[in-house]
Amino acid sequence: MKPLSLTFALLPLLFSLDGAAQEALSKGQTVYLPVYSHVYQGSYDRSGKADKILLSAMISIRNRDPKSPIRIVSARYYDTGGRMLREFVPQPRIVPPFGTIE
Repeated sequence: MKPLSLTFALLPLLFSLDGAAQEALSKGQTVYLPVYSHVYQGSYDRSGKADKILLSAMISIRNRDPKSPIRIVSARYYDTGGRMLREFVPQPRIVPPFGTIE
């Protein structure tokens, strides 16, 4: 099996607000967050490709509202071809005021 190499992946996060904030601000939104699995560096080798440096990433979702929680309903990871690789939030999660999930 060939190892999976991602140059550019997408992590859309779907947010919706709870309680009174829902009516005042938003019914929810989709956020597009680019995540890179590697970068190219250095000179090209004989095959015409640059060296790859593998990266790791940490995504932190922060609720900066001092009064209202937010509800994260999905965090999906896609490869460059648009194929979903993983769902990081299989069930909705509540992030309290000033709270964080990673």
